[in-house]
Amino acid sequence: MKYGVLWSVGQFYPLQVLSRNGRWYQVKDFEGDVGWIHRELTSKIPAVVVSARSANIRSGPGSRYQVRFVAERGSTFKILKKAGEWIRVRHADGDRGWVHRKLLWGLED
Repeated sequence: MKYGVLWSVGQFYPLQVLSRNGRWYQVKDFEGDVGWIHRELTSKIPAVVVSARSANIRSGPGSRYQVRFVAERGSTFKILKKAGEWIRVRHADGDRGWVHRKLLWGLED
């Protein structure tokens, strides 16, 4: 059987695995969309996506630090470090900074 592509995901795009069938994972994204992805197209690199309308990415772990840039909803990041409620992240283009965890989806508690 062949199935069509529902959507595509890029680097550092977090997915929640709902079930497994052989080499395929049934997954859900931050908007609640469900689909299937081949295991070899995934990785265990910890990643998050901005689930808020936008998120200030700061120079340090706190609201008193300077805003380096603003990430829009759907922007994805690799997790570099956690410090309490703040997460140090890196975008695929190399930009880095700190963001509050309440603005993100994909974190494991």
